Amino acid sequence: MNEGRTYHPAARALPHGAPGNAGGTVLGIPSDIVEIRLAHLKAHGALDKGWYHVAVQNYLLCLEAVQDSRDQQAADFFCARLAHCYRLMGLGHKADQYRTLA
Repeated sequence: MNEGRTYHPAARALPHGAPGNAGGTVLGIPSDIVEIRLAHLKAHGALDKGWYHVAVQNYLLCLEAVQDSRDQQAADFFCARLAHCYRLMGLGHKADQYRTLA
């Protein structure tokens, strides 16, 4: 089977130590700044195209990763981005939840 690899529908997980995966992944959540940045870029691009569900998926990955690192400024940023996406989707109650976290 896929030994050494994890599967998460929103993120590509590579075996620990593989090129581009210096920090490894846990359940597909990016743990390395480059992978967080790539997820952020994917979310931004999806938002520009109106693919809000894809943007949310990638912003959630970013938020989970920065919460693990205890970077409050980054967590606030991604909460604000999620609130913006949910507001665009017409989900004001979810947007409010993330806005209060930021």
